[in-house]
Amino acid sequence: MPSKKVKKILVTGSAGQIGSELVPYLRKKYGNDNVIAGINRTKPPAYIYETGPVVNVNINDKDDLYNVVEEHGVDTIINLAAILSATGEKNPSLCWDVNMNGTTYWNAQGKNSLQGSSTPHP
Repeated sequence: MPSKKVKKILVTGSAGQIGSELVPYLRKKYGNDNVIAGINRTKPPAYIYETGPVVNVNINDKDDLYNVVEEHGVDTIINLAAILSATGEKNPSLCWDVNMNGTTYWNAQGKNSLQGSSTPHP
């Protein structure tokens, strides 16, 4: 029986409340090297750095996202990158750019080369 290929998962927003819990869970399930913690503006907890790969990725930059996917052999993206209400109210254009446009960019990338992708955004 052929061996099943292990997923390579990119979790954007891995420094956030959900991402910082999800990354260790996925690393335990799929292996530390198979879950890439995607960060941008917020530094994640030390245990994220200590247990596996961490990459700086801008979900609003199609080329940056594509390069990370190709370099790490990513086949699944879980998009948790978001600007939450307090910051969003202070900078609505940034909020729109990350929460709406960023989702569009990674979703287009997902349709081109990924097995699966997920986002909690509208």
